[in-house]
Amino acid sequence: MDCRRLMSVASCAGLLAVCLSGTHPFLRGGERLAVFPPSIELAGPHASQSIVVQRIDDAGRTGSQVDAGELAFEVDDTGVARWQEGRLVPVADGETTLRIRCGKERLVVPVSVRGMDEP
Repeated sequence: MDCRRLMSVASCAGLLAVCLSGTHPFLRGGERLAVFPPSIELAGPHASQSIVVQRIDDAGRTGSQVDAGELAFEVDDTGVARWQEGRLVPVADGETTLRIRCGKERLVVPVSVRGMDEP
């Protein structure tokens, strides 16, 4: 096998190992992920909220933003709120949880919806 092909196979094997491990390839030792805002209140039928997930280093300094394509979103009670086109939107008054997944990392955001009967 020539050197170029061997390097290509080694690169693919490394990428596969990262994907199968479920670890986030951009988190270094001591880093963690944080979501902003850490809780969401949607007030009224026209409210919506986007979120930002950032890397936080071991000293507590915020780093770069995680690309939305690397994140998976799930709302526990879609009768209260839905994740739609990159934003959380209200459905009915109540409480639920937005769950965000990035590799093995899991983030949980409490969500409150009120005022859905207001114009």
